[in-house]
Amino acid sequence: MARRLYEKYRGNYVGLFAPEGGWQNGRRGIRRTLCSIAEMEHLSELERNIRLTELYSRKAREITDENHQKEIERKKKKQRKLWTVKQAKAFWLDSVRSTCAEKTAIMYGRSLDLYITACGNHEMQDYDETKYNAFQRYLNTQAKYRGRLLADTTKHTHTRHLKNFWLYFDYELLYSEN
Repeated sequence: MARRLYEKYRGNYVGLFAPEGGWQNGRRGIRRTLCSIAEMEHLSELERNIRLTELYSRKAREITDENHQKEIERKKKKQRKLWTVKQAKAFWLDSVRSTCAEKTAIMYGRSLDLYITACGNHEMQDYDETKYNAFQRYLNTQAKYRGRLLADTTKHTHTRHLKNFWLYFDYELLYSEN
């Protein structure tokens, strides 16, 4: 028996689309509103079926396109993990510049420069707790501004900037803010 393409639900025609992986027992699938029942009242049964089938096909194409875009984004995200920190920094700072003041981007850049000095230009996927701890040690013992060690507030600011960087690339943070 063939599956229905659509059904009436709460005053609308609703399309029934296969979920990822196809139809399976116990899974309802994807449901999307095609149009209201009132919009189709004036049509004959044949015209209504033709129109609903057209709407169903259009909505199916939209769902396919959405899934394709999501897959492209997943692949891009996976590829970004192979970038070095410097490559990711350049990408991120371009994004920051498009939404924030230039001064903000400069400050973020300084924080990442300190991180790269402390931990090197490793691949993004190699970030772990040891890298974070090395960064904190560097801020506490070696990083200087105008010949003096950094103040606690400045260290906290650089740590927060680093956190924002890793959050942008969806990395699980290995530390908590104090």
